[in-house]
Amino acid sequence: MTTWGPPGSLVGLESARVIVEYPLAADRTGLFALVDVDAEVVGPLRSATPSDAMLAVGFAADLVTTLTTGAVVDELAGSGLRVFEEHTVAGTLVRDPARRAPFNLYAVTGAVRAAVGQREIGVPWSPGAVRSEGTQPPGQPSGGPQAQDEATVPVAGDIAVTWTWDPGAGRWLRTAAGQLEQSATGERVAAEVVLVLEVPLAEDRPLAVADLIGSGPARILRDGTALATRWERAAAGDLPTVHGADGARSGVTWVHVCAAPCV
Repeated sequence: MTTWGPPGSLVGLESARVIVEYPLAADRTGLFALVDVDAEVVGPLRSATPSDAMLAVGFAADLVTTLTTGAVVDELAGSGLRVFEEHTVAGTLVRDPARRAPFNLYAVTGAVRAAVGQREIGVPWSPGAVRSEGTQPPGQPSGGPQAQDEATVPVAGDIAVTWTWDPGAGRWLRTAAGQLEQSATGERVAAEVVLVLEVPLAEDRPLAVADLIGSGPARILRDGTALATRWERAAAGDLPTVHGADGARSGVTWVHVCAAPCV
């Protein structure tokens, strides 16, 4: 029997290898969760955006969504990836009849893998979230990581996320909207590594992953320390290069894409 957890819970999030959080609008963010370890179900899912498709291409991962659009299909075209939405492949997505919400669709990860076939689902250069360089880029402030046990990231408008270092667990614990966030299994939502990528504010539209072209400030939270550095990204479909983020190749990595100033 599958336990879905309380309404609004993020089922399977504790099994994600990478979570990318970016603004969908001025007052809310979207999560792109990449799962390359076993989880019975993942969800609740929402409709896909072109940014989700760009991330799927960059991570070489198939996209599972409530709904999709022509823009999403176009972004995936030629990638060899598949998009799974309700009713497209039997058994890969299910609804929880106990929940009355527009997004109560869940991905059955075993069924998705079976539908894909033998092609491996995972992260290029796995495990890890981003390609990295070990040296500081030109013009970057010198100095190594500074001790820090708490960091707040403004993620969208007045919404901020606070990460608190738990030395006993060796991970950062997430607090949002003043609440200690938990997964559906009752575990604290946490990450071993938190990457904050700052991009210029897009005044005429919500911030999108497409804005991550070029370079900008970045911050790495790892092992109770914070390192100021920079990200670089040459083109859509690429993953960003983050200088000094070699340690982000192990454990759960949470990537914040946020409008400047947020580092």
